[in-house]
Amino acid sequence: MADGLRQCESPLCSVEFEPSGLPVKPKRFCCDRCKQGASILRRATDLLKDLSDEKALAILRGQKELR
Repeated sequence: MADGLRQCESPLCSVEFEPSGLPVKPKRFCCDRCKQGASILRRATDLLKDLSDEKALAILRGQKELR
C-alpha cells in the first residue's frame, strides 16, 4: 500500500482505492462485485473443505465426474 491506499481484499482483484467509511468499519472491497465474489468464494470453501483437492477442483470446473 502506497500513499494511504488500500488494496481490495478480494483474492481475484488487485485494485488499490482511497480508504473510506468509518474508521471502525473501513471499506474492504473496491466494488460490490468484488465483495460478492469474495463472499461466494468463502461459502464455496466451506462447502468443499471436506473433499479432496482433486474432487473440489472438478466441482469448481463444472465437471460431473473425475477424469
